[in-house]
Formats: sequence, structure tokens, C-alpha cells
Amino acid sequence: MAEIGVIAVHVIVTVIMIQVAVNPYSRHRLCLLATDAAVAMIWCSHAVLLGLVTTIPADARRKRTKNSLELTGRAASLRAYGCINGVYDMQIRNEEIRKRVNIREIYRYLGYGAKIPDDIVDSMVKEVLTSLINTIQPRNIYKIYTCSTSQTVVDLKQEKRTIAFESQDLAANLAQCGHVILIAATLGLEADKLLQKYEILNMTKAAITQACGAACIEAYCNILQEQICKEVSTNDKTFFLRPRFSPGYGDLPLYYQKMIFEELECTKRIGLTLTDSLLMYPTKSVSALIGLTTNPQSCHIGKCKNCDNTECEFREA
Repeated sequence: MAEIGVIAVHVIVTVIMIQVAVNPYSRHRLCLLATDAAVAMIWCSHAVLLGLVTTIPADARRKRTKNSLELTGRAASLRAYGCINGVYDMQIRNEEIRKRVNIREIYRYLGYGAKIPDDIVDSMVKEVLTSLINTIQPRNIYKIYTCSTSQTVVDLKQEKRTIAFESQDLAANLAQCGHVILIAATLGLEADKLLQKYEILNMTKAAITQACGAACIEAYCNILQEQICKEVSTNDKTFFLRPRFSPGYGDLPLYYQKMIFEELECTKRIGLTLTDSLLMYPTKSVSALIGLTTNPQSCHIGKCKNCDNTECEFREA
């Protein structure tokens, strides 16, 4: 295939040379031929790339795509989601996010607590949520590292690279974890555009959009980490998730956002940027560390159900 592409390029270049020799002023025709040549060259480069890829031995390809976890059994299916140098992304449909959004959470974000708003507000919430789900273009990126912890430091290792987080709270959260997922996820610019639209047209809907966006990114992250955990688990070893831990939580400084963004190449890969004040844009985004442990008592969802502070105004319904 590669040889055919090379021949095609040579033929078209020869035709261009003949055309110029016969009529050097035929610029329009020359432009068309140049375009054809460019297309052929692109096609040729793809053919060469495909040829190279198919000649790489299976063992070598497997070695390139593996991360700190052994990609055996069900874990090997991680490759189906796309991997570039150990960096993965998981494809989640918007409909899946909608199914996982907790309407009661949206009410809670709006200040209703465990109460249900009147029919007018309820109808408006469902209308805005539908608009948001139909608009967003969620994206994510993640890596999986081996993890070691001391009392105040967490070291994440992938091949020969090590990154360190200094935080006693994070170290306690990951104490039982042999592996950690470093993840970034966003609903995309479309969520911010919808919010800006409602800020001009209807401030009530703008407030509801904020609440719906928070619930959607939460649901999105829950789906992502559950599927990642499922994919890395094998018949011999089942992993469980620790709660997500983000820069700014506890004693983990916000400046670790920079390290996460650099490590995952968030701007390049998913269009997620960091402002000078270390806030993420698009705003409905999350970056976090998630521990993978073999301890079945670990959890990441329903934490409020296990908390004794029943009077907390932020308690999940």
C-alpha cells in the first residue's frame, strides 16, 4: 500500500511539471493539481503509517500500550478505549450521564436541601437539564500509576517517572492503595456557553444551569471511575475505589493542579485549561486522584449515607 502511494505522488508531480512546461500561466489548473498532489501525499503518509503499525510484533505493541498495571484478562480491554503513551480516555454517551444524574442533588445545590421545589421550579430544572445534556461534549483523560505512601507524601510511579504529592490527608486517603488513577474530566465549553446565554436571558435558569452542571460532572466522573475500576479488575484481583481527592481538598494545595495538567497534558488532549488563579476552564470540570484498593470496604459513592452528621446542609438526599 505504501509503495502504491509513493507511485501516485510521483505520477501527479510529473503531470504538474508537464502542465507548467506547456502553459506556465495556467495558475488555476496548477492549483487544482497541487491540491491533488497534497491529498495523495496525505494518503501516502497514512499508508506508510499503517504499514509500519502492521509490521510491529504483537509483543512490542502490547509493551507500548501497557501502563503500571498488567493488562491481562479484562484489564487488557483498556486498550479499546484508546491509549497514547499510557494516557487513556473513556467514551461515555450523554444519555448515560442523564440516567445517572440525581435530580435530588440538583435540588440540594439550589438550596432546597431534602425538600422538593414547586412544580414551576421542578419543570424548569428538567427543561434546563435536558438542554444541558443535549449540548455538552464531555471529554476525559487519565493515567494509572503504582502508588506508595508515607505519613505525609504520596509517590505515583509510571515506568521510570515519579511524581510526588505532599499532603497528609491525601496520604491517609490512599494508604491502602497500590494503584492510583490520575484523571481530568470536563463537560466542555458548551456548558459555559449555555450558562452565559441564561445569564443574559433568565437568571433563574442560569442558577439552575450551575446546579445541573455540577450534578452532570459528578455523574460523569462516577461513571468514568466505575468503568475504569471494572476494566482493571481481573478474575484473580478485584479493585475497589477510594473517594476522589482533588487539589484544594483538605491540606492538598491547589497549586498541584499545575502538576496534574502537565502530567495529563489536559489542554492539548481535552481542551481543559488552567487560569492564573488555578481555576479550570471550562468551569464544569474535575481533576482528581482516585485510589484503587483491594479492600472491599472502600467506597466513592454514597458517602453521606455512612456519615453521622445528619444535620449537614450539604448532606445528599
